[in-house]
Amino acid sequence: MKKILFFLLTLFAFQQASQAQSCGVPTGITASPVGDFTATISWSPVSGAVWYSVRYRLSAGPGSWTTGSTSSTSKALIGLSPGTQYDVEVQTHCSGSSSAYSATNTFTTTNTCVFPINLNITSITGNSATANWDPVGAASYYQIRYRETVGPGAWISGTSGTTSKGLASLAQGTQYDVQVRTVCSGGNSPWSIPVQFTTACNNIQVRNIVSSYSKTLNHADGTTRVYEDSANKCALLAQIVDTPANNVLGNTTVSSNLNSSVQIGVHPFYTYGRRDFTITSGSNGSGGLKLYFSQADFNDYNANNATFLDLPASGNNADPAKFNMRIAKVSGSSTTIYDSVLTWNSVAGHWEADMDVNALDGTYYFYTMSDCIGVNVSGLTVSNITGSSMTATWSPVVSPAFGWYSLRIENVTDNPGVWIDLGTANNNATSKNIVGLTPNKNYNLQIRRHCSAQSEGAWSASQNFSTPNTCYTPTGVNMTNVTASGARINWTSVPGIQGYSTRYRVASPVGSWVNGTASSTATFKNIVGLTPSTTYDVQVAVNCAGYQSPFSSIIQFTTPASKPSGNEIMVDEENQVMIYPNPAKESINLNIQQSTSGNIQIVLSDLSGKEISRSQHVVEAGNTVIPMNISALSSGVYMIQLSSDNGMKYVSKLTKE
Repeated sequence: MKKILFFLLTLFAFQQASQAQSCGVPTGITASPVGDFTATISWSPVSGAVWYSVRYRLSAGPGSWTTGSTSSTSKALIGLSPGTQYDVEVQTHCSGSSSAYSATNTFTTTNTCVFPINLNITSITGNSATANWDPVGAASYYQIRYRETVGPGAWISGTSGTTSKGLASLAQGTQYDVQVRTVCSGGNSPWSIPVQFTTACNNIQVRNIVSSYSKTLNHADGTTRVYEDSANKCALLAQIVDTPANNVLGNTTVSSNLNSSVQIGVHPFYTYGRRDFTITSGSNGSGGLKLYFSQADFNDYNANNATFLDLPASGNNADPAKFNMRIAKVSGSSTTIYDSVLTWNSVAGHWEADMDVNALDGTYYFYTMSDCIGVNVSGLTVSNITGSSMTATWSPVVSPAFGWYSLRIENVTDNPGVWIDLGTANNNATSKNIVGLTPNKNYNLQIRRHCSAQSEGAWSASQNFSTPNTCYTPTGVNMTNVTASGARINWTSVPGIQGYSTRYRVASPVGSWVNGTASSTATFKNIVGLTPSTTYDVQVAVNCAGYQSPFSSIIQFTTPASKPSGNEIMVDEENQVMIYPNPAKESINLNIQQSTSGNIQIVLSDLSGKEISRSQHVVEAGNTVIPMNISALSSGVYMIQLSSDNGMKYVSKLTKE
C-alpha cells in the first residue's frame, strides 16, 4: 500500500513539473491600431496560458514600467503621449507557473493632436479682444486661457468649438498672455507658445495726483517701455526707447513727483514746473525720452511766474508759447538744457516733450527761457591775425543766462555778400579761434546770440580786418646737381608756411606737369627719372592753410647726354641728401632731409668696394646735418653710401683733396 501511495505522489509531481515547463513565452507581439494617446498590443496565444501580464514604458530614458493584465491575447494601452516611442513586453501565466517576459517590442504613437499654430489677437479695444488660430484636423474642440503678463495674474480659461474666441472684461492699457490647445478624442495637445497683446486705453491721461510714484521696467536692445501708474495703467508718466545696436539700458526706474506748486531751481533764471521725473537706468546709456505733461501743469506755471514767458494757455499746437518750453536735466551739480519738441496730443488730451538723450540718468523739469529778441552781442574785436587765422573776442551776454553764440564771415575781396558759417561758441565763451582764412584778403566778421533753437538775436555790426600776404611765391629758384637722370630744385625759404609744391615738365614739346611737395623747412627738392639731353621747365609754389601761392616763373635746365664721370646720385623724391663741400680736404657735411624719422647708416668705402668706416645715426623728420671728418683719408676718390629704415638709398662719389 505504501508503495502504491508513493507511486501516485511521484506521478502527480511529474505532471505538475511537465505543466510548468510548458508555460511558454509569448511571441508575435504587435501594436495595432496605434493612435495619439492609445495603442492595442496583440500576441499569439500560448498553450496552457491562464492569463497574461503586459508592461510598457517610454523608450527614452528608458522610463519606468507600467504593468497591466488580461486573459485575452490583446491589451489596450491608454493615456499615452502623442508622437512618442514606447517599449512593450508580454509574460504568460499558467496554472502554477509563469514564463519570462517576451523580447521587447517598440512602437510610436501618432501625433495628429497638435497644438494650434498662428495664434493671433485681433479687434483689440480697451476691454476686449479676439483670439484666432489655424484649425487642427484631429480636434474635437479647443481650450483657451489668458492672464495679465505682469505678476503674472491667474489664468482665465474657456473653450471654443471654432478657431476663434472672444476675450472680455479686460483691463485697459494692460498686457496679456494667451495660449490655446487642441482637445482630441482621448487627450489634449500641449499648450501653444504664449502670444502677448496690450489692450488700448480708452481714456489716456497724464497722471495728475499730487504725490510721488515710481516704476521699474527692464530694457533690452532696442525695446520701448512705457512707464505708467499701476493704479491706472492709462495714466502715463514717461516713455523710454532703448537705442538699438546693443545699447541695453537694463533695469530702469522712472520716479515722478507732482507738487502742489511751482518749484524754484537752484540756478539763476531757472524756474521749474511742479512736475519732475527722475530716471535711473542700469547703464546710464542713450535713448529716446518722451515726458508727459497736463495742461494743468502749464496753467499752474503761467499763474505763478508772471516775470517769465508763458507756456501754452490751452491745448493747441498753434500756440506760439509752446516754443518757450525747455527741459532741464539736473545730475549732481550739472544741468543740461534740451530744446524739446513740445506737441499737443489732441486724441489723448496731453502735452508730450520728445527728445534724444545721451545719458538718461538725472532729474528732469520743464521751465521757460526768454527769447533773444533785442539781445545783441557787443565788443566784437579781432586779434592775432595771420595769413590763415585770427582770434575773435566779444563781451559776454549776461541775460538771459542760458544760450550760445554763432559767428559768420564774409570774404569781401573774392565773394562779397556771401557769408560763411563759422560755427558756434558755448554760453561762457568770450573768444573763438578762426582758421582756414586766405592770405592777403579783406574780411567782415559778425556775431549773434542764441537763446534757443527757435530764437536768436540780430547779427552784430561787421568787424572788418585783412589778412597779411604771408603766402607769397618763393624766390631764388635755381637748379643744381643736374645729371642725365636727375637734378635738384633750390629756392629761398619762406617763413610761417605749411610746405612747398614743385612741378616740372618737358619743355619741348610741352609735356604734362609732374607734381611734388616738400616740407616747410626744405629749401630744395630732388627730382629723378629724367631723360638725358632733354630741356625741362620747373616752378615752385608755397602752401599755406587752405591756400596756395601762385607758382614762380618758369626756369629751364637741360640734362646732359649721359651720366658724368663725377659724382653719381641715387635718391628718391621724398628723401633728399646733399654732400658739401665735394671735393673736400678736412671734413664734409651730409645734409639729409626725410619725410619721417628713423635710422640712417653711412658707409664709406674705396673704389674697390673695401669698407673704410661705418656709422649709424638717428635722423628726425625734416632737415638734419651730419658732419664727417675725412682728414685721415689719403687723397683720392671714395664711395659714400647712405641707407635708411624707410628704404631710402643714396650713393655718391667723394673726392678727397
